[in-house]
Amino acid sequence: MVQISRLIAFLSVASLGLALVVQRDATQVEGDLTKISAQVTTLDNAILAFPETGGTLTQALFVHNDAIILDTDIKTATTDATASGPFGAASDAILDQVQNLEPLIDKTLNDLIAKKAAFAALSVGGITALVLADLETLQKDTELLASALENKISANDLAALKAATATIDGYFNQAIAVYKTN
Repeated sequence: MVQISRLIAFLSVASLGLALVVQRDATQVEGDLTKISAQVTTLDNAILAFPETGGTLTQALFVHNDAIILDTDIKTATTDATASGPFGAASDAILDQVQNLEPLIDKTLNDLIAKKAAFAALSVGGITALVLADLETLQKDTELLASALENKISANDLAALKAATATIDGYFNQAIAVYKTN
C-alpha cells in the first residue's frame, strides 16, 4: 500500500512537471528564425526543381510538403516568441534575421509565381488551388509570428520590424493575387 501511495505521489509530481510551460528566450527564437530561413531555401529549391513542362504530381507534392514544414517552423517560432520574455539586447539580432528573410521570401514567392503555369499544366487538377491554400496558410501564420515578435522586440527596433513584416506581407499578397486568378 505504501508503494502505491509513493507511486501515485511520484506520478502526480511528474505530471505537474510536464504540465509546466517551458520558458523560451530570445536565443530560442533566433534559432527558430535560422530554421525558418533554411526551410525557405529548401522550399525555393523544390519550386525551382519543378520543371516548366512535364512536371509530376510527386514533384508538386514535394513543394507542398516543404510548405507544410515551413509552416510548422513558423508556428514553433510563434509559440517560442510568445513564451519568451522581452528580447532586450537580442532585439537587434532578431530584427536582422527578419530583414534577411525579406529577400529570401521575395525570391521564393516570385519563383512560385513563375511556376504557376507549370503547376496548372499538371494532368491532375487542383494543384494551383493547393498552392493557393499553402500561400494563405503561410501568410496567416507569418502574420501571427510577426505579431508575437512585435510584442517582444525592443521599442528601438519596433518600427523597422513592422516595416519588414509589412514588406513580407506584401510579397504574400502579390503571390496570392496571382494564384487567385485563372
